Amino acid sequence: MNALNLGLLQSEWAVLGLALLVFFTDLAIPEGRSKKPVGVLAALGLCVILAWMLVSPPAMGQAFGGMLVSDGLGRIFHVIFVAAAALTALGSLDYLGKAGVRWQGEYYFLLLIVTLGMMLIASAGNLLSLYVSLELNTIGFYVLVSILKSQSPVSSETGLKYLILGALSSAVLLYGISLIYGMSGTLSLSELAVWAKSAQAGPLLMASLAMVLAGLAFKVSLVPFHAWAPDVYQGAPTPITAFLSTASKAAGFAMICRVLIASFGSFSDRWIGLMIVLMVLTFILANVVALKQSNIKRLLAYSSIAQAGYLAIGVISEAGPTGASHLGISSLMFYLIIYLFTNMAAFIVAMQVSADAGNDQIDGFKGLAQRSPVLALVMMSAMFSLSGIPPFAGFFGKFYLFMAGIEAKHYVLVLFAVMMSVVSLYYYLVVVKRMYLEDPAKPGPVPSSFGAQAAMFVCMVMMLAMGVYPAPFIDWIRAALALG
Repeated sequence: MNALNLGLLQSEWAVLGLALLVFFTDLAIPEGRSKKPVGVLAALGLCVILAWMLVSPPAMGQAFGGMLVSDGLGRIFHVIFVAAAALTALGSLDYLGKAGVRWQGEYYFLLLIVTLGMMLIASAGNLLSLYVSLELNTIGFYVLVSILKSQSPVSSETGLKYLILGALSSAVLLYGISLIYGMSGTLSLSELAVWAKSAQAGPLLMASLAMVLAGLAFKVSLVPFHAWAPDVYQGAPTPITAFLSTASKAAGFAMICRVLIASFGSFSDRWIGLMIVLMVLTFILANVVALKQSNIKRLLAYSSIAQAGYLAIGVISEAGPTGASHLGISSLMFYLIIYLFTNMAAFIVAMQVSADAGNDQIDGFKGLAQRSPVLALVMMSAMFSLSGIPPFAGFFGKFYLFMAGIEAKHYVLVLFAVMMSVVSLYYYLVVVKRMYLEDPAKPGPVPSSFGAQAAMFVCMVMMLAMGVYPAPFIDWIRAALALG
């Protein structure tokens, strides 16, 4: 290992070092003592790493023979992953003890390892390193989503469903990769991009791309590869559900950017049509089914599925003939950052309300504005942002995505997406109605921990800042992508 490798992968080494520090700190705390210091260490460490990533100059190049690359796209994804992990760690500080989680040290260690896996996915320059990084990420998630198995049988069922469906999608993806390697003779993403320009779009290549797209669609939960999401979101610990719905979805789009856009962009006229079909199905099913949900985590699960459809507009816009302006990729990254803080805010409030009510039903939000005005305000802001109402960040995020779609001449698709956004407003307003127009089911304020309050404060500031003055964030994204 040479100095170049170390210099290019500083953020990855930092997260790995923090994971090992958390692991040995957990071992040093005697059994029966509070493990909360482990969580505090993980949260503070992630905040320090995030601050360092934002101020340190970027390093560009390749490492390990091109297996990993360091570029502006990966840098933005790294910031998203570490920020999501930091918010998750903050929200978990008191949650784990109240939920009765015994393996708290292991929880934070796996959270960091999963984050490392996502960072390696975003840095992958080779299909082999991408797949190994994906497995590092998903295996950790299999454990995290079922870590409440001692407290709830639903948790074990959730973990098993996720394992089976995840293994199936992973096998489909791997088989598609193997066919691509058999035809091209290379696994390097940059070499594949060169090979694809002269390759014939035969049935075998199209079948392999369809399998790769299916595996990636599972990762971002596009319909019909979404079946795992509602059950997993409902059964997993709420902080992990928040992390899964934001960071894991971003990791899926990182793979789509690396594989479909960068390597197989020359075949975009073939796979874009298939992705549009998935997007339309996603818009219809997710928004319609969400209308009937009475469980807040399942409602947010279908919301997350619908959001994947909106995010995919950036993908097809970047891969199309108008992608030279790079409006598609910059709008995708901008909305991913918005979605991170918006969805995190919603799940952190849901976590506290559900803990107080003893269940995840939307009825638990009744009269929340009277009991805990701050929690109600944060949740209302998140709901309005997800539906795209100004002045919250979601409005400009969707506007930017829709502009990219219009530039790429996907007029009908954008119009349909706008109509589905209007439909989504109904089920978001159901939650707001419960909070502000109905009497509380029980008296007294909802207990809120310091870690959750800190995470909500950050999310609220970012939702307003990116909604009121989005220009600096867009400029940062474009600069990181070397677009302007």
